[in-house]
Amino acid sequence: MGEFADKNKKVAAETLRQLFQQEVAPEMDPVVELVGYLLEDGTGGVTALPGCPITTEQWLAWNRLALQLPQRLSQVVALVIKQECLAVPTEQTMLRPWAASILLCTLDRFERM
Repeated sequence: MGEFADKNKKVAAETLRQLFQQEVAPEMDPVVELVGYLLEDGTGGVTALPGCPITTEQWLAWNRLALQLPQRLSQVVALVIKQECLAVPTEQTMLRPWAASILLCTLDRFERM
């Protein structure tokens, strides 16, 4: 996916460190991890966002993909970020809406495959 994807992964890893004091394991995709941390509600559910509703079914589908097909999920996320120009935002207030967009666009892409 190239330089754009690599830059986003670096920004995502740094955001995880700063906001959640989490280091990303080498086998994990920092963007996928960041989406999970930003949207998880603390009880295993998904945080409700005005204007970007994510259903429980969508949240479960995302987590299932993260567990069962992590490399494929990472590839599709990188493709979505590149095609939709959805770089990791530097403004903290934009992180959750960005994460919701990544999740929804990625699931949509998987449905079309």
